Amino acid sequence: MEEQKTKISLPISIVIGAIVIGGAIVYSNQPKSDLPAENIYLAIAEKLDLDIKQFKTCTETQKYKDEVNKDYEDGIALGVNATPANYINGRPLIGAYPFDAFKTIIEEELLNPSEFDASMAETDYVLGDPNAPVLMVEFGDYQCPFCAQLFREAEHDIIVQYVNTGKVKLVYRDYPLYAKHPAALPAALAAECAGEQGAYWQYHDALFENQNKL
Repeated sequence: MEEQKTKISLPISIVIGAIVIGGAIVYSNQPKSDLPAENIYLAIAEKLDLDIKQFKTCTETQKYKDEVNKDYEDGIALGVNATPANYINGRPLIGAYPFDAFKTIIEEELLNPSEFDASMAETDYVLGDPNAPVLMVEFGDYQCPFCAQLFREAEHDIIVQYVNTGKVKLVYRDYPLYAKHPAALPAALAAECAGEQGAYWQYHDALFENQNKL
C-alpha cells in the first residue's frame, strides 16, 4: 500500500460517474507485453489502433488534467491517503488485498446493501452493467506497484465472477501520488485521452501490464 501525506481537506462528497463501456473486459491474470519502453504511451495507443494525431494532441495539451485533479480531490475528501483504495458500496478496503477479501464484502453487499451516496456524474468510466447492485470504486495510481499487484491478482476474478455477471459495476478513479510517481499523471492523462476514442479500459489494462516501462 502506497501512502501520500497531505494537508488538503475539502468538504465535498464523492461523485461516481456513468460513462458506460459496452461489453465485458477480461483481464489477463499474468499480463505480458512486447511493447518498447521508449514512448510507451504512444506505443500503447498504436497497438490499440487509436487515432495517433488526436491522441498526441490530447496528451500534449493535458486536455483532461482537470478531470484527473478532480478525481484526486474527491479521493482526499473521502479520506484516501494510500493506493489502491477501494470502496465497495461505500465500504473501504485499502490495500492490495486478495480476491477473497473483495468476495466477502461483495457477497455481504449483495445480501444486504449498505446505504451510501451512489449519485452519478458524467466524468468516470463504468465497467459493467450500470444497474448492477454493487458499486466498486478504486482510487489508483498507474505507477503504484500495489495497484499493479491488485490488477494482476484480484481484478480478473472480480471481473469474471461479479462484473461480467451483472452483480458489480466498476469505476477507476485517478489518485496519482505526485511526490513519489512522476509518471502517474501522464499515464492517467493518456488513459483519459484513449477514453475519448472508446478505449479507456483497454488502455488502463495496458498501463498496468507495462508498468515497468512508465
